[in-house]
Amino acid sequence: MVNETAVEKTNMFDDRCKTKKLRFIVCAFITPLVFISSGIILIILRTLIYNGLKSEVLSVTPGSKSYEIFKKTPFDIYLDIYFFNWTNPEEFSNPLVKPKFEEIGPFRFLEVMEKTNITFHDNSTVSYNRTRRWYFDKEFSPYDLHTPITSINPVAASGGYAMRHESIWTKKLFSIGIRSILGRMDMTQSVANVFFDGYEDPLINLGKSLPFVKQKVPPMDKFGWFYKRNGSNEWDGRYNMGTGSQTKFGQLYKYNNMEHSPFFKDRCGDIRGSAGEFFPAGLGKQPLELFNPEMCRTIVFDYVEEERKKMINGYKFTLGDHFFDNGTIYPENVCYCSGDCVPYGVMNISLCRYGSPGFVSLPHFYKADPYFINLVDGMKPSKKHDFYMIIEPTTGLPLEVSARLQINLLVKNVPGIGLLEDRNDVFFPIFWFEQVVEVPTKYSFGLLFLLWLKEICILTGLLMICSGIIIMSIAVYRICTTPLWTRPEEIYNKELVPLNQEKR
Repeated sequence: MVNETAVEKTNMFDDRCKTKKLRFIVCAFITPLVFISSGIILIILRTLIYNGLKSEVLSVTPGSKSYEIFKKTPFDIYLDIYFFNWTNPEEFSNPLVKPKFEEIGPFRFLEVMEKTNITFHDNSTVSYNRTRRWYFDKEFSPYDLHTPITSINPVAASGGYAMRHESIWTKKLFSIGIRSILGRMDMTQSVANVFFDGYEDPLINLGKSLPFVKQKVPPMDKFGWFYKRNGSNEWDGRYNMGTGSQTKFGQLYKYNNMEHSPFFKDRCGDIRGSAGEFFPAGLGKQPLELFNPEMCRTIVFDYVEEERKKMINGYKFTLGDHFFDNGTIYPENVCYCSGDCVPYGVMNISLCRYGSPGFVSLPHFYKADPYFINLVDGMKPSKKHDFYMIIEPTTGLPLEVSARLQINLLVKNVPGIGLLEDRNDVFFPIFWFEQVVEVPTKYSFGLLFLLWLKEICILTGLLMICSGIIIMSIAVYRICTTPLWTRPEEIYNKELVPLNQEKR
């Protein structure tokens, strides 16, 4: 009976030995080999993994990571507007007195932008409209929307500009109409009316009633710089952009179903560059192009320097010679003049704005020829008025965009129109806007992970290989130094050895 018990215990011990042996084999060879092989595979396939994740991030297809960001901006964007209040309009008739301006602002608006009418095409492009809504931020803005602003009458200035090439009798009739209705060239309206709500101007109805003017009058019943734009999905036009699969991600191919703008000739009218939110990957330090529907043209940014933003290295681009030059530095830019070339720093967008004398510059005529600042009083240009973008060059994703532009109206000397003759041409500053957007922290961490993905794969792979080697070394050492397969002596002493004869 005793011997049978001993045999059973011996068999149980042998089974345990087999289990331990199997475990040690797994620990000593199989598990380490899995670690080592996985590490090697991870290092070998690091480029494939990186390209796969990069293509997923840098593409716009239904269900892709970028689609929801593309469809609706996932973070808050604010638009700050600064108006120039004209403080001496009563001196307008005196050509020896400069117009004086006082900056009022900011008026802050929360901007919500959403893509609508999204259509994906077989040629790896996507077409869409943009719907933008603005909500006034009372807490941040030091003024309310009822604040009165005095400025040049934009309808009168535009009408006079449109009449500059007409016959003397046509000008006289227009001059009589302006003087009898307005009597002066300034107007005062609330910020709400000037910007979004619009206001009725009797010159609009007058222009529509005159056969020699009505074809030049914009199709509107009120005037406002952003009148009927809040919530409109048609005002910004229709874009056709590359999705990134077989086309350049973010590249604009068509705007309003056109490849060439009708407002500029030759290369100046080519629709090219980024659509706005994304830029093609693999940027160099060559000029960066961005299509702007407000100007009906592509604006060009010059490379300035490398700049680090939230631990990510980026390329900084700013508006410079390629944008502001009107043909002196770059002869090919002369087609941007639209017939009226002006000194450096101000761009003519009159054809894009129904023929009104609209000109764009940086705020306070920053970087512009001193000619413009000398025409008025109250301008204080500084570096804070610059327009720049910081782009991560590998992916083409923006790290920071500081957009600032100023809208100006040319009040031109027009002989034959009483209120506009016998004076110098003056570029009246109307307002400027600022929109600063930085990549949120959670997106910057994701971008940082993507940029370091290859190095992360290498580091992780090496750790796995080292871990496998260490595990294998420890297991082999244990096997060589531990008598795992020797039965304990107590089994023999207590159960297999015959009983003492004296106890029989």
